[in-house]
Amino acid sequence: MDFKRTNKANLIAFSWQFGQLIFTVFLVGLLGNASLHGAQRSVLFLILVFFIAPIWQGLTELGYFIAYKKGFHSTAEGHTYRGVSFPRFISNSADYLKKREDLTVYAKRMRLVFAFSCAFFLGVYFIVFASLLTQMNPAAAPFLLFTLLMASLVGGEIIWWGYKRVFARVFGLKIVWLENKRPFFERKGVSD
Repeated sequence: MDFKRTNKANLIAFSWQFGQLIFTVFLVGLLGNASLHGAQRSVLFLILVFFIAPIWQGLTELGYFIAYKKGFHSTAEGHTYRGVSFPRFISNSADYLKKREDLTVYAKRMRLVFAFSCAFFLGVYFIVFASLLTQMNPAAAPFLLFTLLMASLVGGEIIWWGYKRVFARVFGLKIVWLENKRPFFERKGVSD
């Protein structure tokens, strides 16, 4: 692989991850401010929790689209570091570009429907956990608080993993390939 292209791919991956980190810090700051000031702020807190997943998903899709336009895509599994999955960008090959070009408009739209409907379910799921967490006194039960937080993250991963399969069944789709564990769908019966 061309050294210059590899460095460019690494720069795109780093920029993507850095942008996601900045966004996360910003939202955590908003959540922290919203959760500190009374009952009316609790509603704002829950609204912010709900919108984290859709906004995160939107930025992620935008990041992948920009990488694709710059000549890169993520490998199927990406890169996992301590249980957290990050994209591993590689140059678009002729085979990949042909495969991407062969996707139908329906398949491209279903990819976005999947991404944002999954983000909606994750938002609802995280509201349930945030509601539990706001009812707790963190000083009284730090281990329980930590356990609930970890359970919410594991549950979110399970929802993501299972929703891919449920979505494909409900809409009569097949998963034709993955990029960083993110599915691309096509109608059953359409050739790969």
